[in-house]
Amino acid sequence: LFSWARICVDEHRGGLGQVMEISHAQGAAFAVSKMFERVRNAAQGREGGGAGAPGRVHVPGAGELRVKGREVVPPGHRIVLATPGGGGLGDPRRRDREKVREDVLDGYVTAEAAGREYGMKEEDS
Repeated sequence: LFSWARICVDEHRGGLGQVMEISHAQGAAFAVSKMFERVRNAAQGREGGGAGAPGRVHVPGAGELRVKGREVVPPGHRIVLATPGGGGLGDPRRRDREKVREDVLDGYVTAEAAGREYGMKEEDS
C-alpha cells in the first residue's frame, strides 16, 4: 500500500526528490526487492551548482535497509523511501528571481532556503 508522498527541494535547480511511505494494507509482513541508486553518494552539481540530496531507505524503529537485494519488512512496519534529488547546474545566485519565488510558492524550497541558497532578499519574495 502506497501511503503518501511529498516532493522535497543553481541557476537551474536540480531535480526534486520525494519521500514515500510503503506498507502492507493489512499490516502483514511483505517482501521488497530493491535496486536503489544515489543513496550513499549524492548527485553532484556542475558549473557551480550544488549537490543533490542523497536518498535514504529505512524502516522506522528498525533501521536502514540495504540499497540492493531482497528483504522482508516485519508485520506492522513500513518502509520510508526518500529518493535522491539531482544536482544543480550553474551558480544558484543567478537563478531567475521569479523562478525562485515560484519554487517558494509551490513548496519546493522554504523562504529561508531561498535567502540562504539563492540570495533572495525578503523584499524579493
